[in-house]
Amino acid sequence: MKKRCRKLNSNLIFLGCIFVIGLLAVFPYGAHLDQTSEQEILYSNIKVYARLVGADNSLYQELDAAGIVDITESIEKDHGMAVFYPVAWIFFLNKISSFSGNIIWHGYIYVLTFCGVAALFYLMSDIWGGHIVPIFTTLLFFFTPRMFAESHYNNKDIILLSLVLCIAFFGWRTCQKKTWLNVIGFALAGSLAANMKIIGAFIWGMAGIYILLALLIRRQLDKKVILKIIAGISIWFGFYLLITPACWTGLPGFWQYLLESARNFRWNDYILFAGKMYSKNTTGMPVMYLPVMIILTVPVGILLLAGTGIISLLFSLVRFRRKSPDGAWYMFVMILACLIPLGYAIVSRTPVYNGWRHFYFTYMAVLLSAACGISWLLNRFKSPRLRKSLVISLSAYVFVLAASIALAYPHEYAYYNLLAGKNVVERYELDYWDMSFKQAYEKILPEPDEVKIPVEKIRIGTISNPAYWGLEEQLKVIRGKQRMYVDLCTDFRDAEYLIINPTYALMYGASDYKYVKENYILKDSITSYGNVICEIYHK
Repeated sequence: MKKRCRKLNSNLIFLGCIFVIGLLAVFPYGAHLDQTSEQEILYSNIKVYARLVGADNSLYQELDAAGIVDITESIEKDHGMAVFYPVAWIFFLNKISSFSGNIIWHGYIYVLTFCGVAALFYLMSDIWGGHIVPIFTTLLFFFTPRMFAESHYNNKDIILLSLVLCIAFFGWRTCQKKTWLNVIGFALAGSLAANMKIIGAFIWGMAGIYILLALLIRRQLDKKVILKIIAGISIWFGFYLLITPACWTGLPGFWQYLLESARNFRWNDYILFAGKMYSKNTTGMPVMYLPVMIILTVPVGILLLAGTGIISLLFSLVRFRRKSPDGAWYMFVMILACLIPLGYAIVSRTPVYNGWRHFYFTYMAVLLSAACGISWLLNRFKSPRLRKSLVISLSAYVFVLAASIALAYPHEYAYYNLLAGKNVVERYELDYWDMSFKQAYEKILPEPDEVKIPVEKIRIGTISNPAYWGLEEQLKVIRGKQRMYVDLCTDFRDAEYLIINPTYALMYGASDYKYVKENYILKDSITSYGNVICEIYHK
Protein backbone atom coordinates (compact mmCIF):
# COMPACT_ATOMS: atom_id res chain seq x y z
CA MET A 1 0.00 0.00 0.00
CA LYS A 2 2.81 2.41 0.92
CA LYS A 3 4.66 1.55 -2.29
CA ARG A 4 1.52 2.30 -4.31
CA CYS A 5 1.05 5.65 -2.54
CA ARG A 6 4.69 6.59 -3.20
CA LYS A 7 4.26 5.78 -6.89
CA LEU A 8 1.05 7.83 -7.04
CA ASN A 9 2.78 10.77 -5.38
CA SER A 10 5.80 10.58 -7.69
CA ASN A 11 3.52 10.46 -10.75
CA LEU A 12 1.59 13.51 -9.58
CA ILE A 13 4.80 15.41 -8.84
CA PHE A 14 6.18 14.58 -12.31
CA LEU A 15 2.99 15.63 -14.10
CA GLY A 16 2.62 18.65 -11.84
CA CYS A 17 6.07 19.91 -12.80
CA ILE A 18 5.27 19.51 -16.49
CA PHE A 19 1.96 21.30 -16.06
CA VAL A 20 3.52 24.28 -14.31
CA ILE A 21 6.34 24.60 -16.86
CA GLY A 22 3.89 24.67 -19.74
CA LEU A 23 1.43 27.00 -18.02
CA LEU A 24 4.13 29.57 -17.23
CA ALA A 25 5.09 29.57 -20.92
CA VAL A 26 1.65 30.77 -22.05
CA PHE A 27 2.13 34.53 -21.94
CA PRO A 28 4.44 35.56 -24.86
CA TYR A 29 2.54 33.78 -27.64
CA GLY A 30 0.47 35.97 -29.92
CA ALA A 31 -2.69 35.21 -31.84
CA HIS A 32 -2.24 32.89 -34.80
CA LEU A 33 -3.50 34.00 -38.19
CA ASP A 34 -6.82 32.13 -37.87
CA GLN A 35 -7.52 32.78 -34.18
CA THR A 36 -10.39 35.23 -34.70
CA SER A 37 -12.08 32.99 -37.28
CA GLU A 38 -11.64 29.96 -34.99
CA GLN A 39 -13.30 31.81 -32.13
CA GLU A 40 -16.11 32.84 -34.46
CA ILE A 41 -16.73 29.15 -35.19
CA LEU A 42 -17.15 28.67 -31.44
CA TYR A 43 -19.62 31.56 -31.27
CA SER A 44 -21.51 30.15 -34.29
CA ASN A 45 -22.14 26.98 -32.30
CA ILE A 46 -23.20 28.93 -29.22
CA LYS A 47 -25.60 30.98 -31.32
CA VAL A 48 -27.57 27.84 -32.23
CA TYR A 49 -27.95 26.95 -28.54
CA ALA A 50 -28.95 30.55 -27.79
CA ARG A 51 -31.61 30.34 -30.51
CA LEU A 52 -33.20 27.39 -28.69
CA VAL A 53 -33.95 29.73 -25.79
CA GLY A 54 -35.45 32.24 -28.19
CA ALA A 55 -34.27 34.68 -30.83
CA ASP A 56 -35.19 37.56 -28.54
CA ASN A 57 -32.65 36.67 -25.81
CA SER A 58 -29.72 39.06 -25.32
CA LEU A 59 -26.97 36.52 -26.10
CA TYR A 60 -28.46 35.62 -29.47
CA GLN A 61 -28.95 39.28 -30.33
CA GLU A 62 -25.38 40.21 -29.37
CA LEU A 63 -23.94 37.38 -31.46
CA ASP A 64 -26.18 38.32 -34.36
CA ALA A 65 -25.16 41.98 -34.11
CA ALA A 66 -21.51 40.92 -34.22
CA GLY A 67 -22.12 39.22 -37.57
CA ILE A 68 -21.89 35.66 -36.19
CA VAL A 69 -23.79 33.18 -38.40
CA ASP A 70 -25.42 29.95 -37.25
CA ILE A 71 -23.00 27.05 -37.54
CA THR A 72 -25.61 25.21 -39.62
CA GLU A 73 -25.21 27.92 -42.28
CA SER A 74 -21.42 28.18 -42.12
CA ILE A 75 -18.90 26.46 -44.41
CA GLU A 76 -16.76 26.08 -41.28
CA LYS A 77 -19.08 23.45 -39.83
CA ASP A 78 -16.60 20.74 -40.85
CA HIS A 79 -14.87 21.00 -37.50
CA GLY A 80 -16.47 21.51 -34.11
CA MET A 81 -15.47 23.47 -31.02
CA ALA A 82 -17.30 21.58 -28.27
CA VAL A 83 -14.26 21.36 -26.00
CA PHE A 84 -14.20 25.17 -25.98
CA TYR A 85 -17.82 25.69 -24.89
CA PRO A 86 -16.68 26.31 -21.26
CA VAL A 87 -14.75 29.42 -22.39
CA ALA A 88 -17.32 30.81 -24.85
CA TRP A 89 -17.71 33.76 -22.46
CA ILE A 90 -14.43 35.02 -23.89
CA PHE A 91 -16.67 36.69 -26.49
CA PHE A 92 -17.52 39.32 -23.88
CA LEU A 93 -14.02 39.53 -22.40
CA ASN A 94 -12.49 40.28 -25.79
CA LYS A 95 -14.69 43.36 -26.01
CA ILE A 96 -13.11 44.66 -22.80
CA SER A 97 -9.53 43.39 -23.16
CA SER A 98 -8.48 41.21 -26.06
CA PHE A 99 -5.02 41.08 -24.46
CA SER A 100 -6.46 39.28 -21.41
CA GLY A 101 -8.77 37.21 -23.60
CA ASN A 102 -5.77 35.98 -25.59
CA ILE A 103 -3.96 34.79 -22.45
CA ILE A 104 -7.03 32.95 -21.12
CA TRP A 105 -7.67 31.38 -24.53
CA HIS A 106 -4.09 30.14 -24.76
CA GLY A 107 -4.09 28.95 -21.16
CA TYR A 108 -7.22 26.90 -21.76
CA ILE A 109 -5.69 25.38 -24.92
CA TYR A 110 -2.68 24.33 -22.88
CA VAL A 111 -4.87 22.75 -20.18
CA LEU A 112 -6.65 20.70 -22.85
CA THR A 113 -3.32 19.65 -24.34
CA PHE A 114 -2.04 18.65 -20.92
CA CYS A 115 -4.95 16.21 -20.63
CA GLY A 116 -3.40 14.38 -23.59
CA VAL A 117 0.05 14.51 -21.98
CA ALA A 118 -1.36 12.93 -18.81
CA ALA A 119 -3.29 10.34 -20.83
CA LEU A 120 -0.10 9.32 -22.64
CA PHE A 121 1.79 9.01 -19.36
CA TYR A 122 -0.81 6.81 -17.69
CA LEU A 123 -1.30 4.71 -20.83
CA MET A 124 2.42 4.01 -20.93
CA SER A 125 2.42 3.27 -17.19
CA ASP A 126 -0.39 0.76 -17.63
CA ILE A 127 1.19 -1.01 -20.60
CA TRP A 128 4.88 -0.93 -19.71
CA GLY A 129 4.90 -0.43 -15.95
CA GLY A 130 7.89 1.08 -14.17
CA HIS A 131 9.03 4.64 -14.72
CA ILE A 132 11.50 4.76 -17.58
CA VAL A 133 9.22 4.22 -20.60
CA PRO A 134 6.30 6.36 -19.31
CA ILE A 135 8.49 9.27 -18.19
CA PHE A 136 10.68 9.49 -21.28
CA THR A 137 7.82 8.96 -23.76
CA THR A 138 5.93 11.78 -22.06
CA LEU A 139 8.97 14.07 -21.99
CA LEU A 140 9.71 13.42 -25.66
CA PHE A 141 6.16 14.49 -26.47
CA PHE A 142 6.22 17.52 -24.20
CA PHE A 143 9.58 18.78 -25.46
CA THR A 144 8.98 18.25 -29.16
CA PRO A 145 9.57 21.88 -30.21
CA ARG A 146 6.59 22.31 -32.49
CA MET A 147 4.25 20.49 -30.13
CA PHE A 148 5.42 22.54 -27.15
CA ALA A 149 4.74 25.79 -29.00
CA GLU A 150 1.42 24.83 -30.55
CA SER A 151 0.11 23.36 -27.30
CA HIS A 152 -0.36 27.00 -26.29
CA TYR A 153 -2.33 28.35 -29.26
CA ASN A 154 -3.33 25.69 -31.83
CA ASN A 155 -6.96 25.19 -30.83
CA LYS A 156 -7.72 22.51 -33.41
CA ASP A 157 -4.95 20.14 -34.49
CA ILE A 158 -3.07 19.86 -31.21
CA ILE A 159 -6.36 19.43 -29.33
CA LEU A 160 -7.38 16.59 -31.64
CA LEU A 161 -4.05 14.92 -30.82
CA SER A 162 -4.81 15.34 -27.13
CA LEU A 163 -8.26 13.83 -27.57
CA VAL A 164 -7.03 10.77 -29.49
CA LEU A 165 -4.48 10.18 -26.71
CA CYS A 166 -7.42 10.29 -24.27
CA ILE A 167 -9.27 7.82 -26.51
CA ALA A 168 -6.25 5.50 -26.43
CA PHE A 169 -5.99 5.73 -22.62
CA PHE A 170 -9.68 5.21 -21.83
CA GLY A 171 -9.93 2.54 -24.52
CA TRP A 172 -7.14 0.56 -22.90
CA ARG A 173 -8.64 1.00 -19.43
CA THR A 174 -12.07 -0.02 -20.73
CA CYS A 175 -10.64 -3.19 -22.22
CA GLN A 176 -8.68 -4.12 -19.10
CA LYS A 177 -10.94 -2.99 -16.27
CA LYS A 178 -14.39 -2.68 -17.89
CA THR A 179 -15.57 -0.15 -15.27
CA TRP A 180 -18.36 2.33 -15.91
CA LEU A 181 -16.00 5.25 -15.31
CA ASN A 182 -13.68 4.16 -18.11
CA VAL A 183 -16.55 3.28 -20.46
CA ILE A 184 -18.01 6.75 -20.02
CA GLY A 185 -14.58 8.39 -20.36
CA PHE A 186 -13.95 6.45 -23.57
CA ALA A 187 -17.33 7.45 -25.00
CA LEU A 188 -16.99 11.15 -24.12
CA ALA A 189 -13.42 11.41 -25.45
CA GLY A 190 -14.61 9.79 -28.67
CA SER A 191 -17.55 12.19 -29.01
CA LEU A 192 -15.36 15.25 -28.46
CA ALA A 193 -12.77 13.99 -30.95
CA ALA A 194 -15.44 13.25 -33.58
CA ASN A 195 -16.89 16.70 -33.00
CA MET A 196 -13.50 18.30 -33.53
CA LYS A 197 -12.83 16.37 -36.76
CA ILE A 198 -14.54 13.39 -38.36
CA ILE A 199 -11.28 11.42 -38.25
CA GLY A 200 -11.74 11.29 -34.47
CA ALA A 201 -14.70 8.96 -35.02
CA PHE A 202 -12.50 6.61 -37.07
CA ILE A 203 -9.82 6.38 -34.37
CA TRP A 204 -12.47 5.83 -31.70
CA GLY A 205 -14.02 3.12 -33.86
CA MET A 206 -10.66 1.37 -34.31
CA ALA A 207 -10.14 1.34 -30.54
CA GLY A 208 -13.69 0.07 -30.08
CA ILE A 209 -13.15 -2.79 -32.55
CA TYR A 210 -10.01 -3.83 -30.67
CA ILE A 211 -11.90 -3.79 -27.36
CA LEU A 212 -14.72 -5.92 -28.79
CA LEU A 213 -12.37 -8.49 -30.37
CA ALA A 214 -10.12 -8.66 -27.30
CA LEU A 215 -13.07 -9.33 -25.00
CA LEU A 216 -14.46 -11.87 -27.45
CA ILE A 217 -11.15 -13.76 -27.64
CA ARG A 218 -10.85 -13.74 -23.84
CA ARG A 219 -14.49 -14.93 -23.57
CA GLN A 220 -15.37 -12.02 -21.31
CA LEU A 221 -18.49 -10.88 -23.18
CA ASP A 222 -21.00 -11.59 -20.44
CA LYS A 223 -24.32 -9.74 -20.05
CA LYS A 224 -22.84 -6.97 -17.90
CA VAL A 225 -20.03 -6.28 -20.37
CA ILE A 226 -22.43 -6.30 -23.34
CA LEU A 227 -24.63 -3.81 -21.48
CA LYS A 228 -21.65 -1.53 -20.97
CA ILE A 229 -20.69 -1.78 -24.66
CA ILE A 230 -24.20 -0.83 -25.73
CA ALA A 231 -24.27 1.98 -23.17
CA GLY A 232 -20.86 3.25 -24.34
CA ILE A 233 -21.97 3.42 -27.98
CA SER A 234 -25.21 5.11 -26.95
CA ILE A 235 -23.37 7.69 -24.82
CA TRP A 236 -20.95 8.39 -27.68
CA PHE A 237 -23.75 8.92 -30.19
CA GLY A 238 -26.03 10.86 -27.85
CA PHE A 239 -23.31 13.17 -26.59
CA TYR A 240 -22.08 13.74 -30.15
CA LEU A 241 -25.56 14.85 -31.22
CA LEU A 242 -25.84 17.10 -28.18
CA ILE A 243 -22.52 18.92 -28.72
CA THR A 244 -22.70 19.13 -32.53
CA PRO A 245 -25.53 21.50 -33.46
CA ALA A 246 -24.20 21.63 -37.03
CA CYS A 247 -25.72 18.16 -37.59
CA TRP A 248 -29.19 19.05 -36.36
CA THR A 249 -30.40 19.94 -39.87
CA GLY A 250 -29.75 16.36 -41.03
CA LEU A 251 -27.11 13.87 -39.91
CA PRO A 252 -26.55 11.94 -43.21
CA GLY A 253 -26.04 15.12 -45.22
CA PHE A 254 -23.80 16.56 -42.52
CA TRP A 255 -21.53 13.50 -42.41
CA GLN A 256 -21.35 13.50 -46.21
CA TYR A 257 -20.18 17.14 -46.02
CA LEU A 258 -17.57 16.20 -43.41
CA LEU A 259 -16.18 13.32 -45.46
CA GLU A 260 -16.02 15.38 -48.65
CA SER A 261 -14.32 18.22 -46.80
CA ALA A 262 -11.76 15.83 -45.31
CA ARG A 263 -11.08 14.24 -48.70
CA ASN A 264 -10.97 17.42 -50.78
CA PHE A 265 -10.72 20.47 -48.54
CA ARG A 266 -11.88 23.77 -50.06
CA TRP A 267 -8.49 25.45 -49.50
CA ASN A 268 -6.84 26.55 -52.74
CA ASP A 269 -3.64 28.47 -52.28
CA TYR A 270 0.09 27.83 -52.48
CA ILE A 271 2.62 25.94 -50.39
CA LEU A 272 6.38 26.34 -50.42
CA PHE A 273 7.94 22.89 -50.39
CA ALA A 274 11.56 21.96 -51.16
CA GLY A 275 12.09 25.35 -52.80
CA LYS A 276 9.12 25.07 -55.18
CA MET A 277 5.59 26.49 -55.17
CA TYR A 278 2.67 24.07 -55.39
CA SER A 279 -1.09 24.60 -55.71
CA LYS A 280 -4.00 22.15 -55.65
CA ASN A 281 -5.56 23.38 -58.88
CA THR A 282 -2.41 24.02 -60.94
CA THR A 283 0.54 21.81 -60.06
CA GLY A 284 -1.31 19.46 -57.72
CA MET A 285 0.00 18.61 -54.24
CA PRO A 286 3.39 16.88 -53.97
CA VAL A 287 2.92 13.22 -53.09
CA MET A 288 5.65 13.19 -50.43
CA TYR A 289 4.62 16.45 -48.75
CA LEU A 290 3.23 14.92 -45.56
CA PRO A 291 5.89 12.26 -44.87
CA VAL A 292 8.73 14.67 -45.67
CA MET A 293 7.32 17.40 -43.43
CA ILE A 294 6.96 14.89 -40.58
CA ILE A 295 10.53 13.68 -41.03
CA LEU A 296 11.94 17.23 -41.19
CA THR A 297 10.08 18.69 -38.21
CA VAL A 298 10.23 15.85 -35.66
CA PRO A 299 13.55 15.67 -33.76
CA VAL A 300 15.85 13.05 -35.27
CA GLY A 301 16.30 11.19 -31.98
CA ILE A 302 12.55 10.65 -31.69
CA LEU A 303 12.44 9.43 -35.30
CA LEU A 304 15.21 6.92 -34.59
CA LEU A 305 13.45 5.63 -31.48
CA ALA A 306 10.16 5.39 -33.38
CA GLY A 307 11.78 3.55 -36.28
CA THR A 308 13.45 1.10 -33.89
CA GLY A 309 10.21 0.69 -31.98
CA ILE A 310 7.92 -0.05 -34.92
CA ILE A 311 10.36 -2.65 -36.27
CA SER A 312 10.67 -4.35 -32.89
CA LEU A 313 6.89 -4.26 -32.40
CA LEU A 314 6.16 -5.84 -35.77
CA PHE A 315 8.87 -8.45 -35.23
CA SER A 316 7.40 -9.30 -31.82
CA LEU A 317 3.85 -9.63 -33.17
CA VAL A 318 4.95 -11.83 -36.10
CA ARG A 319 7.18 -14.00 -33.94
CA PHE A 320 4.92 -14.53 -30.94
CA ARG A 321 1.48 -13.83 -32.47
CA ARG A 322 -1.18 -14.79 -29.92
CA LYS A 323 1.44 -15.02 -27.18
CA SER A 324 2.24 -11.32 -27.63
CA PRO A 325 1.03 -9.21 -24.69
CA ASP A 326 -2.24 -7.33 -25.04
CA GLY A 327 -0.41 -4.01 -24.85
CA ALA A 328 1.60 -4.77 -27.99
CA TRP A 329 -1.50 -5.57 -30.01
CA TYR A 330 -3.33 -2.53 -28.68
CA MET A 331 -0.49 -0.17 -29.60
CA PHE A 332 -0.32 -1.77 -33.04
CA VAL A 333 -4.03 -1.06 -33.59
CA MET A 334 -3.66 2.53 -32.38
CA ILE A 335 -0.64 3.06 -34.64
CA LEU A 336 -2.59 1.56 -37.53
CA ALA A 337 -5.54 3.87 -36.76
CA CYS A 338 -3.19 6.81 -37.37
CA LEU A 339 -1.34 5.42 -40.37
CA ILE A 340 -4.42 4.42 -42.42
CA PRO A 341 -5.72 8.00 -42.85
CA LEU A 342 -2.17 9.26 -43.31
CA GLY A 343 -1.55 6.70 -46.03
CA TYR A 344 -4.81 7.57 -47.75
CA ALA A 345 -3.95 11.28 -47.70
CA ILE A 346 -0.54 10.59 -49.24
CA VAL A 347 -1.85 8.34 -51.99
CA SER A 348 -4.86 10.53 -52.83
CA ARG A 349 -2.79 13.73 -52.57
CA THR A 350 -5.32 15.28 -50.23
CA PRO A 351 -4.83 19.07 -50.17
CA VAL A 352 -3.03 19.99 -46.95
CA TYR A 353 -0.93 23.02 -46.07
CA ASN A 354 1.09 24.58 -43.26
CA GLY A 355 3.16 21.45 -42.85
CA TRP A 356 1.49 18.39 -41.35
CA ARG A 357 -0.47 20.12 -38.59
CA HIS A 358 -3.78 18.75 -39.95
CA PHE A 359 -2.30 15.31 -39.24
CA TYR A 360 -0.86 16.04 -35.81
CA PHE A 361 -3.12 13.30 -34.47
CA THR A 362 -0.74 10.84 -36.18
CA TYR A 363 1.97 11.90 -33.74
CA MET A 364 0.38 9.37 -31.39
CA ALA A 365 1.75 6.67 -33.70
CA VAL A 366 5.24 8.20 -33.48
CA LEU A 367 5.09 8.40 -29.69
CA LEU A 368 3.80 4.86 -29.24
CA SER A 369 6.50 3.60 -31.61
CA ALA A 370 9.14 5.57 -29.69
CA ALA A 371 7.91 3.95 -26.47
CA CYS A 372 8.41 0.55 -28.08
CA GLY A 373 11.91 1.66 -29.09
CA ILE A 374 12.79 2.65 -25.53
CA SER A 375 11.44 -0.66 -24.23
CA TRP A 376 13.42 -2.60 -26.82
CA LEU A 377 16.63 -0.82 -25.77
CA LEU A 378 15.90 -1.56 -22.11
CA ASN A 379 15.50 -5.25 -22.92
CA ARG A 380 18.83 -5.25 -24.77
CA PHE A 381 20.65 -3.34 -22.03
CA LYS A 382 20.01 -5.79 -19.22
CA SER A 383 22.98 -5.03 -16.99
CA PRO A 384 22.48 -2.19 -14.46
CA ARG A 385 25.47 -0.33 -15.90
CA LEU A 386 24.13 -0.37 -19.45
CA ARG A 387 20.64 0.59 -18.31
CA LYS A 388 22.07 3.48 -16.36
CA SER A 389 23.93 4.61 -19.48
CA LEU A 390 20.69 4.44 -21.48
CA VAL A 391 18.80 6.52 -18.91
CA ILE A 392 21.60 9.09 -18.85
CA SER A 393 21.61 9.25 -22.66
CA LEU A 394 17.83 9.71 -22.83
CA SER A 395 17.99 12.34 -20.10
CA ALA A 396 20.70 14.21 -21.97
CA TYR A 397 18.66 14.13 -25.17
CA VAL A 398 15.55 15.44 -23.41
CA PHE A 399 17.70 18.20 -21.89
CA VAL A 400 18.98 19.14 -25.36
CA LEU A 401 15.40 19.36 -26.66
CA ALA A 402 14.31 21.46 -23.67
CA ALA A 403 17.34 23.75 -24.02
CA SER A 404 16.68 24.24 -27.73
CA ILE A 405 13.11 25.29 -26.93
CA ALA A 406 14.33 27.69 -24.25
CA LEU A 407 16.78 29.30 -26.69
CA ALA A 408 14.19 29.65 -29.48
CA TYR A 409 11.21 30.50 -27.21
CA PRO A 410 8.61 31.71 -28.08
CA HIS A 411 9.44 30.94 -31.72
CA GLU A 412 10.15 27.22 -31.43
CA TYR A 413 7.20 26.53 -33.74
CA ALA A 414 9.56 27.15 -36.69
CA TYR A 415 11.71 24.11 -35.80
CA TYR A 416 13.32 22.03 -38.54
CA ASN A 417 15.82 19.28 -37.78
CA LEU A 418 19.24 18.78 -39.34
CA LEU A 419 17.79 16.73 -42.19
CA ALA A 420 16.24 19.91 -43.63
CA GLY A 421 19.71 21.12 -44.63
CA LYS A 422 20.70 24.73 -45.26
CA ASN A 423 18.73 27.73 -46.59
CA VAL A 424 15.55 26.48 -44.94
CA VAL A 425 13.94 29.92 -45.21
CA GLU A 426 14.11 29.74 -49.01
CA ARG A 427 12.82 26.17 -49.29
CA TYR A 428 10.17 25.68 -46.58
CA GLU A 429 7.54 27.71 -44.75
CA LEU A 430 8.61 28.91 -41.32
CA ASP A 431 6.19 31.33 -39.61
CA TYR A 432 2.99 30.43 -41.46
CA TRP A 433 0.74 31.97 -38.80
CA ASP A 434 2.74 35.23 -38.38
CA MET A 435 3.28 34.45 -34.70
CA SER A 436 6.52 36.46 -34.59
CA PHE A 437 4.65 39.68 -35.41
CA LYS A 438 3.66 40.15 -31.76
CA GLN A 439 7.33 40.38 -30.76
CA ALA A 440 8.00 42.58 -33.82
CA TYR A 441 5.35 45.04 -32.63
CA GLU A 442 6.95 45.05 -29.19
CA LYS A 443 10.34 45.88 -30.71
CA ILE A 444 8.89 48.91 -32.51
CA LEU A 445 6.38 50.27 -29.99
CA PRO A 446 7.21 51.92 -26.66
CA GLU A 447 6.66 50.03 -23.43
CA PRO A 448 3.15 50.49 -21.95
CA ASP A 449 4.50 52.55 -19.02
CA GLU A 450 6.26 54.89 -21.49
CA VAL A 451 3.10 55.88 -23.34
CA LYS A 452 2.72 59.63 -23.77
CA ILE A 453 -0.41 61.62 -24.55
CA PRO A 454 -1.08 62.76 -27.22
CA VAL A 455 0.05 59.63 -29.04
CA GLU A 456 2.15 60.06 -32.15
CA LYS A 457 1.03 57.33 -34.54
CA ILE A 458 3.63 54.99 -36.02
CA ARG A 459 2.85 53.88 -39.57
CA ILE A 460 3.44 50.13 -39.93
CA GLY A 461 2.96 47.92 -42.98
CA THR A 462 4.08 44.82 -44.82
CA ILE A 463 4.27 43.45 -48.37
CA SER A 464 1.81 40.57 -48.74
CA ASN A 465 -1.83 39.92 -47.86
CA PRO A 466 -1.19 36.99 -45.45
CA ALA A 467 1.37 39.10 -43.62
CA TYR A 468 -1.03 42.06 -43.45
CA TRP A 469 -3.72 39.80 -41.99
CA GLY A 470 -1.13 38.71 -39.44
CA LEU A 471 -0.46 42.33 -38.49
CA GLU A 472 -4.21 42.84 -37.98
CA GLU A 473 -4.51 39.71 -35.86
CA GLN A 474 -1.52 40.44 -33.61
CA LEU A 475 -2.65 44.05 -33.19
CA LYS A 476 -5.71 42.74 -31.33
CA VAL A 477 -3.65 41.02 -28.63
CA ILE A 478 -0.90 43.51 -27.82
CA ARG A 479 -1.50 45.79 -24.84
CA GLY A 480 -4.09 48.49 -25.39
CA LYS A 481 -1.68 51.32 -24.58
CA GLN A 482 0.69 50.09 -27.26
CA ARG A 483 -2.12 49.52 -29.73
CA MET A 484 -2.91 53.25 -29.72
CA TYR A 485 0.36 53.96 -31.49
CA VAL A 486 -0.26 51.76 -34.51
CA ASP A 487 -1.45 53.07 -37.83
CA LEU A 488 -1.62 50.12 -40.23
CA CYS A 489 -0.87 51.00 -43.85
CA THR A 490 -2.43 48.98 -46.65
CA ASP A 491 0.26 50.26 -49.04
CA PHE A 492 3.69 49.39 -47.69
CA ARG A 493 5.22 52.47 -49.38
CA ASP A 494 3.29 54.69 -46.94
CA ALA A 495 4.70 52.91 -43.89
CA GLU A 496 7.49 54.12 -41.66
CA TYR A 497 8.23 50.60 -40.43
CA LEU A 498 7.81 47.32 -42.30
CA ILE A 499 7.34 43.98 -40.57
CA ILE A 500 8.27 41.30 -43.07
CA ASN A 501 7.59 37.57 -42.94
CA PRO A 502 10.29 36.14 -45.27
CA THR A 503 8.13 33.11 -46.06
CA TYR A 504 5.28 35.21 -47.43
CA ALA A 505 7.65 37.75 -48.96
CA LEU A 506 9.27 35.03 -51.06
CA MET A 507 5.95 33.35 -51.90
CA TYR A 508 3.79 36.36 -52.73
CA GLY A 509 5.94 39.48 -52.97
CA ALA A 510 9.42 38.71 -54.28
CA SER A 511 9.70 41.94 -56.32
CA ASP A 512 8.42 44.12 -53.44
CA TYR A 513 10.78 42.27 -51.08
CA LYS A 514 13.70 43.14 -53.34
CA TYR A 515 12.58 46.78 -53.40
CA VAL A 516 12.40 46.88 -49.59
CA LYS A 517 15.89 45.44 -49.21
CA GLU A 518 17.28 48.06 -51.56
CA ASN A 519 15.43 51.10 -50.17
CA TYR A 520 14.83 50.42 -46.47
CA ILE A 521 17.18 49.90 -43.54
CA LEU A 522 17.06 46.56 -41.74
CA LYS A 523 16.55 47.56 -38.12
CA ASP A 524 16.07 44.18 -36.45
CA SER A 525 15.20 40.55 -37.09
CA ILE A 526 13.80 37.56 -35.23
CA THR A 527 15.39 34.15 -35.66
CA SER A 528 14.44 30.61 -34.73
CA TYR A 529 16.97 27.78 -34.78
CA GLY A 530 19.27 29.94 -36.91
CA ASN A 531 16.60 30.83 -39.49
CA VAL A 532 15.24 34.35 -39.93
CA ILE A 533 11.46 34.26 -39.47
CA CYS A 534 10.76 37.99 -39.25
CA GLU A 535 12.48 41.21 -40.31
CA ILE A 536 11.85 44.80 -39.26
CA TYR A 537 12.73 47.54 -41.75
CA HIS A 538 12.79 51.31 -41.20
CA LYS A 539 12.26 53.85 -43.95
